Amino acid sequence: MADQKAFEIGGQVRLVYVDGKRNVIRETRVETDAQRITDVIMDWDQLNLPPDLWEEGTIGDRYRVTGVLGRGLYQLSEADMADL
Repeated sequence: MADQKAFEIGGQVRLVYVDGKRNVIRETRVETDAQRITDVIMDWDQLNLPPDLWEEGTIGDRYRVTGVLGRGLYQLSEADMADL
């Protein structure tokens, strides 16, 4: 996705992974060189998320531990949440 920041900083686009309901799971920035974009497309086509992009990215608000979807996903109790 080429957002406003992509045009401001140049050379990077925003890569957003979403679930079936279009909730942001994770997002990151990717260099726009042709080889990098090709690698990302090929990894995605093989249902393989590039580890470096996954680790460098930011978790979407709803998927965080305190988020609506994250609470159910991580199955934390109220006591666990108090420690955060």
